Parts: sequence; structure tokens; C-alpha cells
Amino acid sequence: MKVHTYNEGDLAAEHALATGLPYFERIYICLEGCKKGFLAGCRIIGLNACHLKTKTGGQLMCAVGRDPNDEYFPFAYAVVEAETKDTWTWFLNLLLADIGDGNRWLFISDQQKYEHRICCKHLFNNLRKNHPAVLIRDLFWKAAKATYQQAHERAMNELKEVDEDAFKWLQSHSTTIWARHMFKSDGQSDTVLNNMCESFNSRIVKFRSKPIITMLECIRLYLMTRFQANKQMIMKVESEFCPKIRKRLYKEKLACSKWLACWASRAKFEVKNGLESFTVDLEEKKCSCRKWDITGIPCCHAISCIFFNREDAEKAHQWPKNVET
Repeated sequence: MKVHTYNEGDLAAEHALATGLPYFERIYICLEGCKKGFLAGCRIIGLNACHLKTKTGGQLMCAVGRDPNDEYFPFAYAVVEAETKDTWTWFLNLLLADIGDGNRWLFISDQQKYEHRICCKHLFNNLRKNHPAVLIRDLFWKAAKATYQQAHERAMNELKEVDEDAFKWLQSHSTTIWARHMFKSDGQSDTVLNNMCESFNSRIVKFRSKPIITMLECIRLYLMTRFQANKQMIMKVESEFCPKIRKRLYKEKLACSKWLACWASRAKFEVKNGLESFTVDLEEKKCSCRKWDITGIPCCHAISCIFFNREDAEKAHQWPKNVET
């Protein structure tokens, strides 16, 4: 907690504030259980801030991770007087002191106040102000979800043929700073990483009009009951994989029937479908489409090779590597 003490000669007298007494300024909270849970299986951190709906105002900052079942995992939050460079620096310094800065964390924010990435949802919202067509929307998300350069270029070329102005506007925003969520392959609303922050904020919106201590206690109780409910749910799962991961693996298995695996050498394959082809290395657990590298879940190309070897696709699952997404 950070407090401020007014001394003689300050403007405290004008605001009827006592001198020599500590006044509340900020508070940062990272519960031990939340920190351990985050460090056990998360790498991605969404950052966000929302307004408090009280007479005194203020902002609630939060750091939200993505858990192994692809759901949001709140683990740190703070109440500050305003959203400024100083308050964000204060929050992030405390956050890194808790989780350590030696690991390579992937930070996502919707206001682009840091050096990392632009949230695709906010990029698309700006695009559709002048280009609201449904086809443009579909082509944008097709380009955003592409895991390799050629697929992205094909989608962008299709967009250019439909609306050249929309294409030029997107070209002015380098794709190296687009934040794409490759952990989901279905549903546009789940494509953006920072949706986890917005989901958390929507859950606690009813608490933000309460006094600070009451609000913090409500958030703590919400986290406690949420984590316990998730724990009870996952204990009922017989598979070693989380439900959402197993569901996506099943979709990849269905899609692999379109691909023909050609054995090249040892654990390497060339996978073909018409004129399209990809290179798969089962030993390195890599595919030239990059989806296996990014998600840790075997893509349909890799599964066709795994089935060629009469092996189990579930044994090929791995945690995502620290690759550029």
C-alpha cells in the first residue's frame, strides 16, 4: 500500500486535510495462491484498467493470465488514483517483483502503452468505422489468424481485391505488432488475447461502485469461489488434457483426413493437399505452418503424420514454446 502524508505548508489546509497523517493513495494485491497458480502454467499476461464508479473516482488495474484450459486467470490487481505512466510503472514493478522478470512473459494491453503488440480486436474496431462490410471482417480475421506468412498474404490479397482502401489502411499498421491469439481456431471474439481482461472486468463490474475495502473483499471472494469451482470441474475430467484443449485436438483430427503424409526421412514428412504442402518434423514437434509451435497442440498436418506412424496424437501435445506469435 502507498500512502501520502501532507506536511505544513502543503495545500492540505485548503482541502481541510490534516497534516502529519497518512492518507490512502494506492494499493496493490497479488494473493499467494493466485501467484502460484499463474507461475504453474501461464505465460501470457493481459493488462488493463477500468474506472471505479465511486465519488472519489480512481482506477482498478489488473493483470490476467491465460490458464491451461484457455480461460482467464486473474492474479494481480491494484487500486490507483489515475491511469498514468507513474501508476503503471508502480504496478508493473510490483508485478515483476512477484512473478520475476527473468522469464519471457508476453504482455498484452488494449491501449498500446508498451512496446509490444496491438490488440486485433481494437484494430478491427478502428477498421470497420470506415469499412463495415461483413466480407472485410471475415478477411481481416482470416489474415489475423494466419500462422504463416503465405496464408496471411493470401488473405490480404483477397482483401485488396475487395476493398483497396481497407487493404492500404491495414498495411500502414505493420503486422509485426498485431496481437493474434493462436490458442483458438474458432470464433472471432476469442481471437484477441486481451479479451481475458475484458471478461474479468465484466464479472466485477457490479463491485466497482462499492467502497474500496468492500470492493477488494468482493473481488477476493469472487476469485476464491471461481478457482474452487474450476478445481471441482477439472477433477471430474478423466483425461490428462483440459476439456477445451481436447476439443481443439479433436477438430484437428477431423481435419487431418484432407492431408496426405509422405515420409521423407526418420521423423520428417512432407504433407500435401493439392498444391499446398507443409514440412513436419515429429522429433522436433514442428510444422512449417507454425501452429504446432505456437499452440503446443499438433496441427492437422502433424496428426496425419502421427497417424501414418500408427501413434497416438495426444502424446504429441506440448506446452507452447516462447515463439513470436
